Amino acid sequence: MPFVKDHPLLVPEVALHISRFITLKDALSCARVCKAWSDPFSSVVWHTVDFEAHKKFVDVDPAAVRKHGHRIRAVLAIRQARHLQALHGSSVHRLSKLSILLSPEASFQAFCGDLLRQNAASMTELYIGARKESSLVFPFDAVCIPIGSQATSKLSILTIRGLQMTRDGLSSLLKMCPVLKFLRMIEVTLFNTSCHEPYQHTRMVEVEAPLEQLFGLNADSTSSTDLSILVHFPRLKIIRIWCSAASPVLPFSDMKTKAAQFCPRLSNVDLRGSSVITTSLLAQVFRCLSRIHVDRMSSGVIMAILGHQETLKSLSMVIPFCDYYQQDEVPELDQGEPTVLGWELQLIPQTCSRLVCMNIPFYEMDIDVIETTRWTCTELEELFIRIRGLDTKEKIGRVMQLWVDYRKSIEEERECCSEECTSSTSMDVDMESLFLGNSIEERVARLLVRFQELRRVWLGHKTCEIRRATA
Repeated sequence: MPFVKDHPLLVPEVALHISRFITLKDALSCARVCKAWSDPFSSVVWHTVDFEAHKKFVDVDPAAVRKHGHRIRAVLAIRQARHLQALHGSSVHRLSKLSILLSPEASFQAFCGDLLRQNAASMTELYIGARKESSLVFPFDAVCIPIGSQATSKLSILTIRGLQMTRDGLSSLLKMCPVLKFLRMIEVTLFNTSCHEPYQHTRMVEVEAPLEQLFGLNADSTSSTDLSILVHFPRLKIIRIWCSAASPVLPFSDMKTKAAQFCPRLSNVDLRGSSVITTSLLAQVFRCLSRIHVDRMSSGVIMAILGHQETLKSLSMVIPFCDYYQQDEVPELDQGEPTVLGWELQLIPQTCSRLVCMNIPFYEMDIDVIETTRWTCTELEELFIRIRGLDTKEKIGRVMQLWVDYRKSIEEERECCSEECTSSTSMDVDMESLFLGNSIEERVARLLVRFQELRRVWLGHKTCEIRRATA
């Protein structure tokens, strides 16, 4: 049955709003309903072209690509010449996100250059790389806004992988991207030539790069201050570093000087790899950190973390995949990890009084030890830990239920008090059992209820979240 003329779904703004909440398959069906729906729902269908997920896109009629190319906002996983050919000569000129792996072939690079130039003024996120064995140079001319153009670069996230550039080239790149906030450099060959005029990028807040490039470490020179790329980022707040165990003996005192001189606002570090180097960086290079993210713990790492106890607010670890905390089953602990860390981990919540987030999911704590100590982090909001003996989803679910019921009863009691209600509050949980019981579930629940600001908890199975009460 056709829509009546004044049907609300024919209002363009209504259809556009609906289009944001449906699947790609449903959007394709909706785009075929009528002319009025064609525009908003076709925009959903054509928004993202992912050559990894949509392998048959290379067979789409070129006429269709030319007709709808202006709707495409993201192109991902370009790795072959035929991927570029599917877009070449089309109206793809409003991309906000582009991911491309360069190839040495001249035709591939020519097509790639055209696509980059067409979208240089609209891109906000760019991943550009090359195969590790190649020796390709970063295509500065393709990402640069043409001289005389009224447009300015909108690029805010840039990932460079496997390409080559000089220090002056890096400085020029930063200058042509004034709103860049996040730079990731992976396996980039950065020629260690001195930079005559290092551009100071005042908007850059996050950088990921190898330790050697961040601090200008040069095996052939003991004086390498001018080689550190940190000189370009005076307002840097976050650093991500891969710490290779193969690195030579490092001049940590020199690195400490550079960190203090070049990025005095640095407060967050993300350290991956060697726990030995991670320990040294935390203990000898960085000071007054508020957030620490690591991929492994050791006695040395824990002791180094404690050196930031006066300022540390968030401590977290790298998880293997994004849905790790929502698995149906309790993930097994790595038996190869040392078990002596339980009591050492206790030192963190005992001494770091400003801690708001503690996310350490791969090591067990002992409730016997917890009950004999005092955690000073009274403002804790997020707690992701494992506790020995709490090893089934039924036990974990019981703890969560006790915690949630207790918090509900507290909120209800506060509501009653605010309304000067004299009637007794209904309790969904046996409070006497919670505070006097001796099962592992009740003991852990007693730990959780100590923290009035606690909102998110994971104890090995399914994150439980309590939303803040609205005023």
